[in-house]
Formats: sequence, C-alpha cells, structure tokens
Amino acid sequence: MAYIPVTQLRKNRRKNRSMICRKRFFRCVIVLIGILSILLFPILSQPFISNGSTLLAVCILLLFGIIMISLTLRLVKKCNFWLAERKHAVKEIRKAQDERASGRKKEVMVIDRPRLQNAFIRGLESIFSISAWAFFLNLIQPFMTTILWWQGYNLMEGNAFSLATIEGTLIMIESSIYFGIFVFLILLSWSRWNYWRYGRLNRRGARPLVSTTDLAVFFDVPLATVQEAQSVKFAHVVVGPGFINFEKNSNYDMKKVCVYALLFLLLSFPSQGLAATFSTSMSVLGYDQDLVVTGAKTNLTLPFPVPKITPLAGSMVNLIIEPGRNVNDLSNFTFYMNDQQIATFSASQLRVKPNVQLPLPNDIVNKGQAQVGIVANVFATNDLCADYQRGYLFYTVRQSSALTMQFTPPAPKTIPEFFNTLGNGLVIIIPDNPTLSEMANGAWAYGILQKQYPHVPVKLIFANERNKYLTLPRIWIGLINHLPGALGSFTQGLHLPFPDTLVMAAEDDENLQGMTKQLAQLAVMEAVPSSNIYVSHQSQTQGLATPQERLHFGNRVAQEGILSVPVDFEIYPGMLSAIPKKMKFHLEGRYGPSNIVGKQVRLDVFLNRKLIHSELLDSSGVLNQDIILPSSQDFKAHNTLSVVFEYPDDHGYCKVKGMVQSVQILQSSYVSGIDKFSTNHFSWSNVGMLFNKKGLILLSDQSSPDLVRSLGEMVLLMDKQLPSGVFAYPSVNSVSQFSSKMTPDYLMMLGLAQDIPEEMQQALPLQRSKDYTLYREDGGTVAYRYQAVGNTILGQIGDYHGIPLISVSANMQLQSLPNAIRNLQNSRTYDELAGNIFIVNEQNQISSFSNRPLDSHEEDSRYSWMVPITTLFDKMIGFAEQYQRPILLALGISAFIVIGKMMFTSRKKKKK
Repeated sequence: MAYIPVTQLRKNRRKNRSMICRKRFFRCVIVLIGILSILLFPILSQPFISNGSTLLAVCILLLFGIIMISLTLRLVKKCNFWLAERKHAVKEIRKAQDERASGRKKEVMVIDRPRLQNAFIRGLESIFSISAWAFFLNLIQPFMTTILWWQGYNLMEGNAFSLATIEGTLIMIESSIYFGIFVFLILLSWSRWNYWRYGRLNRRGARPLVSTTDLAVFFDVPLATVQEAQSVKFAHVVVGPGFINFEKNSNYDMKKVCVYALLFLLLSFPSQGLAATFSTSMSVLGYDQDLVVTGAKTNLTLPFPVPKITPLAGSMVNLIIEPGRNVNDLSNFTFYMNDQQIATFSASQLRVKPNVQLPLPNDIVNKGQAQVGIVANVFATNDLCADYQRGYLFYTVRQSSALTMQFTPPAPKTIPEFFNTLGNGLVIIIPDNPTLSEMANGAWAYGILQKQYPHVPVKLIFANERNKYLTLPRIWIGLINHLPGALGSFTQGLHLPFPDTLVMAAEDDENLQGMTKQLAQLAVMEAVPSSNIYVSHQSQTQGLATPQERLHFGNRVAQEGILSVPVDFEIYPGMLSAIPKKMKFHLEGRYGPSNIVGKQVRLDVFLNRKLIHSELLDSSGVLNQDIILPSSQDFKAHNTLSVVFEYPDDHGYCKVKGMVQSVQILQSSYVSGIDKFSTNHFSWSNVGMLFNKKGLILLSDQSSPDLVRSLGEMVLLMDKQLPSGVFAYPSVNSVSQFSSKMTPDYLMMLGLAQDIPEEMQQALPLQRSKDYTLYREDGGTVAYRYQAVGNTILGQIGDYHGIPLISVSANMQLQSLPNAIRNLQNSRTYDELAGNIFIVNEQNQISSFSNRPLDSHEEDSRYSWMVPITTLFDKMIGFAEQYQRPILLALGISAFIVIGKMMFTSRKKKKK
C-alpha cells in the first residue's frame, strides 16, 4: 500500500474548502431566517413580537461584542508576539553588548536611538500611556473634587464663622442699639418741648360766623324774611331788580312725593328686587390653584357652567390676569365669550388693572355655559425660541376669578326647564325607612346630578329632614306606596306637580332602577363634548382569533407650538370589558418636519407625567407607531397620555415672530389591552377601573341618614373615576343578606368596622389587634397595629375568593364617614393615594400605605426568562450612552489597528 504524504499546502486547501462550505451554510441559514421572519411577522402575537425584537437586538449587540472581543484577543496575541520579538531583540542586544564589552567596543543602545524601535510599537505605547493617564485622571477626579470642596468649606468657615467675625457683628448690633436709643431720646425731647411751648396756645381759631342781622343788612331785606328762609323747606322766590319776594308753599305734600317716587322705582326695576345670585369659581372647573399658561401663542378656554336663564344687568365674569414679569408691554390678550370677541388688552394695561370684567350675553340661555376664551400673543424679545427656553412666555389666571350671575328665579313648567334652571342647590329626598332599592336609586341619582352639575350643591336626605331645605328645589325618589301624602297618588313615571318639585315614582324596584338610569340619558344630562378630543369604543375582530377591544382617541383639529407641541388625552382602561395588565398605544398622526438641515423632530410620550417612549422621527411627516407600556410602569383608572413633539432649535433660527409648528394625532389612534390584570395588584390609584363593571355594595343592617349619605358620596366618588357621561350603578344589599353565590366583579363594604363579617375581615389586609409592617410611597416602612380606637376611617382593598374586596369603614361613629369620602373626591387628594390602605385620623388627615412593597411588579411567567436578558440589554444601552465618546474612540483605534495590520500583512506577502 502506497501512502501519499500530506503536505502543509494540502492541509491549507482542505481548510479553505471547509471554510467556504461553512460560509455558504451560514448564508443560507440567515436568508432562511429572514424569509421566515417576513412571512410570520404579521401573524405573530404582539408580546412575542416585542420580546422577539428585544431578543434580536440583544443578539446583535452580543454578536458585536463577540467580534470586538475576538479583535481584542487577536490584538493582544499580536502584541504578545511583538513583545516576544522585542524581548528577543533585547537579549540579542545585551548579548552583543557583552561581546563588545569584552572587546572594549562602544555599544549603541536602543534607548539612545529610538529609531531602532518599530514606529508602530512606539505609537501603540504612546496611545496606551495616554489612555492609562486619562483613565487615572477620570478616577481621581471625584477625590480631587471632594478635597477641594473640603478646603473651600474650611476656608469659608474660617472667614465667615470665626470668633472675630461674630464679635464684630455683635459690636455692630450693640452700637446700632445705642444709636437708636440716642435718636429716640432726641426726638422725644423735641416733641415734649413743642408741647410745653405751643400746646396750650390757640393760634388757629375759627373765623366768626355771619349773623342774621348782617345778612339782612347786606342784602337789604327784612330780618323776618331771612329768619323764615332759614327755617322753611319749600318756598316760591321771585328775584327782581332791587327786591326779593319770598312766599312759603304750604300746598306741597312731601309724603305724597316720596310715595310716588318709591312706587316709580319699584315699577321701573321690578326684577332687581326679586333677583337671585348665582356664583361659580375656578374650583368648579377643577383648578384648585392659580393657572399658569405657558407659550407664545395660546388659546385658553374656561367653560363656566350657568343655569339656562336670561341674565340680568350686572352679570359678568371677573377674571384676574397677570402677565409674566418679562412679557413685553406690547403683547396682547383677546377675550371671547361664546366665540364672540369682547375686548382686547395689552400687557401694560393688564399690569395696571389686572381685573377684566366680561358681561354675560343674553344668548347664554340657549347654551347653558359661558365659554370664556383667552387668546394670548406674548413675547419678550425678537427671539421667541430664546424667550421660551428662558421661561419668559407665560401669564397667570388667578384662582379667585369667578362668574357672578343675577337672574329672576323662573317657574319651570317642564322637566328640562326644571334641570336647566338649577342654580343655588338641589335636594334628593327618599322616604323614611327606605328599602335597599330606594337607597341605591337615591345614591345613583345623587352621583349623576352632582357629577353633571358640579356647580350646584346637591344633598341626599330622608323625608323627615326636608323642612331644613324649604327654599331649594327637590326630587322625590321612591316606590309609589312609600311616597307620603298626595305624592303617592301619582302613576309610574316622572312628574312635575309643582315648579320646584320633581317626583320619580315606580311600582317596583326594577322599574325604579330603569327610571334612574334613564335620568342620565336625558338631553339635559349630555356631557359637553370637547372641541379637540375624540374618544370612542370599538371591538376589532378582523384577522384575529379573539376580539380585540380598542379605545380610540385623537384630535379633531391640529395643535400648534414653537419648539414643543404637546397633545394630551385622557385614557380610561376601565372602559374595556377586561381590565388589562399592560396597555398598547397605537399612534397615527401628521406633523411638520424639521426645517433645520441635519436635525430631526423628537417624539416623547408620557403617561401620567412619566416618560414611556422617546425616538427621533424622520422627515416624512407621517406618524405610525406602536408603544407597549413597560411592566414597571403603573397606570391608573384615569390616565393622562401626553404626546410631545420636540422641534430642534438653532441659534438665530426663530428670530421671526409667528414661527409655529403644527401637529395632529388622528382619530384612528387607539389603546388596547394585553393580558388580564391580577386581583392582588389593585390599589386605590387603579381600583376605579372596576367601577364600570357589575358591583355590589354591602351596608350595615340598620339604615341611617349618615349611612345613606356615605353611600351617595361613595357612588359619586366612583362616578368621578369614569369618563364624562358614564356612571356607576352598583347594586346595594345588606350584610346579613349576602351570599357566597353572588358573583359580582367587585365587592364593597361600607359602614362600621364592627359590622364587617369575619370571613370578609380575613380577606382584608388588616385584622384587628395584629401588628403589621406597612410600606409608604417613598419606600419607607411603618409599624402599625390595627385597633378600633378613636374615630378613624380605614380604607382597604383585599381579595375575597378571587373577587376584589373594597372596604371603607368607620371605627366608632358614622357621622365622619361621609365627609371623609367627600374629601377623597378631590382629584389632588385622590391622586396622592398609593397602595391598598388609607387611614383618615380624627384631624381629617389622610395617609396611604400598602402591605406589600409599592415598587414590586410581578412579571409574566411566560416571559420571565427574558427578564435577565432585557435587564442586561438595558444596562449595556445605558453604559453605551454614558461612555459614548470613549467607545467611539476605542472603535476608531481598533479600526485603525486592523487596517494597519492588513496593510502591513499585504506588504509582507508582496515582498515574499
């Protein structure tokens, strides 16, 4: 058998063939993956796509890291080779030195002649040395800063707080006191001298009066005529040349004249004597503090609600407008009332007189509200962009601005007129000893009317309390056989027997509930639509195995701005049939591209003032973006979505007044839900998402006025967590009649803490006489022991067999429960609640806690394996953003080294 010797050339050929085969295989795999991604991308689920995109980005980053590591290893290998060669050269040089030293010859050292060293090695050593020094200085900078701050503190302490300085200050204060006493004594002595010298003298006596005799002599009339003229009230005087005839008019009846004058005044102004006054402040519009409007060209609308009654003279809107300190005096403010221009003032005029009084027009009777519009064109200098960045462009509307309307109380003849003329108050009356259905319908009506008429104080009372409110219009709600007196003779339906009385009577509970729900559907109850925001509910089923609900939102008109154009929307996830765990936002819109070459428009998306997405937009002017809310981002029952378009700025670019950008979020934008919200994640900030569902409120067995008022205030609190025109209709039952077979979407316990059943008490976070560690919003902890002492109010959210359990209870007295719930209706107070527990003490102070850490978020088990990868990916992105310049410098150096090596290798091959 003959053996063929395998040479090195044959091995290299075989290696090259295998490398070519591998490259072809990898290329085919990459092409196949790309084709499959294009084909499968439209039909994959959204979570898989989002997490797959994250995984792909991580893989690309890891591949880039592997390439950089391999290049670094090759560079280290080459450096080791070069260092070995250098060591070998040093050994040869030392050997030559020894040989020449034995021959007594002069040796040439590499350190004496650097040209003997390779130039590439010298450059590499210089770069390494500079990098090492830069890294060292970067590390030592915080220590040097700390040392310098400490030295500066010592220097300031020695100069400003030394004993000599303090002693000098005390001496100065002492000298000032002595000087003040000296001046006081001088002034006191001078005043005492003036009083002693001139105080008893009468140097400024009054001139003597002219006597009656002097008057008679001067005017040449009899003395009796003068005396009679001084005493008479009505007379006929004839003055001629040289004579005066004075005749007393005894036929003039003063009493008759006064009666005629008073009768004339009453007939001329009949309405003013019987007029009523209606007033609405800025707090009714939701502004609990002064309103600051920022921007160069702004349009502010303040919709003051008013009764649909013709206003009398003197009705007006009193606005207090204060321009910013740096606003130019030539800036102008134009005021509108129901789209009609009323007046225009300059900034200088408003600085002199900030009160602006706008009279109410007569057509307000047809609109039911006074829409006050303020169009402001403000500037400070000719550079609007610089003014905006410095914070110069703003004005303030004081919270004390209000509407005052005088009107003659009408006599309503129809039900719409009854609701349109509500102004100073309304009373909802339910029968004494009401049924649970009557209590529920009274609370529903209270929530509907108080939400739709926030400017009208509404009260929910029993029939025996109606004598306290005789002057207010009233609504009777109850079953026909429970209504008192003549009211029980009405048939089922709505009746207006008197101008100030509306009766809602039904034969059974089901019809009564239907009538109360129809109350919210009356034309007079329709929510006033916004001119800019559009929200609708739609179920999308095309191309999906399961229906996907969508809440659409968008702008009807475009929004304008200079450098920043914000667009805000209100999002209510509870409007979806299933409460989502995550939310997906789909944005479609149009925007004006940047006019500055090389710079792009930045899109920032905020949810409840927290940034959830940011990217640079292209110059197409078309927005089509999907955004999935991160798991770490909490959302509430009422969320504010802010889409901000940030335009780039260039020095001197905006020196033209009126340069504005225009954007619009189309009404095809929507929000949809992903997964299902877990029951143990509910807190007071997001429990409002349940109030649009089927709920059950459990009350104590003994009804009382305070319990009914608490029920009404709770229903109103639930209504305020829902959009305009949407109301909560929870069922009401007693604790004793509750059965575990009832399966509502949520349970609520309202009443005394001692009335909560033991089974439900165990499902709540806190039980009596036990110690707990509660978590605050700032991350701190509080040791708490639940004891029913003091008249405190406790609110809890628990889990009762998979059903959210909400409890608001008073420890001892129910009188404080309605006021505590009413305080929660303030949007600012409710937004401050965090966690699933709140406590209201006897001083009416609210504190919120949680029995679990507030920053804990349960990840989806199906994608839990992605958490470490995404965390690593986020850290790598953060590291790259923080050290962007050093990384780019290292990449440049690496590229330079690789190119140099390739050129050096190619030259060696050419020489061979």
